[in-house]
Amino acid sequence: MHVAGAVLAGGQSRRMGRTKALIDVGGQPMATHVANALSVAGCHDVVLVGGNPTELGVLELVVIADQYPGEGPVGGVLTALRHHGQHGAATHVVIAACDLPGLSASAVERMLGAVTAATDVVVAMTGRLEPAFAVWNVQTIAPIEAAFKTGIRALHEILASFDVVTVAIDASEMRNINRPEDLLRASLRDGEGGQ
Repeated sequence: MHVAGAVLAGGQSRRMGRTKALIDVGGQPMATHVANALSVAGCHDVVLVGGNPTELGVLELVVIADQYPGEGPVGGVLTALRHHGQHGAATHVVIAACDLPGLSASAVERMLGAVTAATDVVVAMTGRLEPAFAVWNVQTIAPIEAAFKTGIRALHEILASFDVVTVAIDASEMRNINRPEDLLRASLRDGEGGQ
């Protein structure tokens, strides 16, 4: 098994009002934190998918243009799978949203521990499915494309057509930062926890 990594950094960030990937949480940009968690856990060739390459260049990661800008995370997942399937030897790709600053390498390792050669998708579970953090088999590209062509844009709808394995992940690792008030709460937690 050869595992690559991708951090989804596209999206409009309308609720935040600025590029989420670059927002500092705990002393580093959120996207850097997520990318580091993937790398430390053993993911190769971690890339950013989507966003403005010039703006994101400060993160010193390869930025892959989203092949379906404005079409939501399914387009980002397809782009990541295609990139790693065509440009590397990846059999699986860990794909995580850029706005998960609580994500740890140990969570990524637990997800990878549930993967077998026959596994379609491993998805984080916190009491509900968390499709913003999943390990995808590159063999899922064709069925995802087929569903995408029918107009499906929600990851949970895509997942319904696959054999999904779930892994329990602490909810604190899956808290995403969508609004300024989420960022404030995260800063307060970091301050209170001394992190």
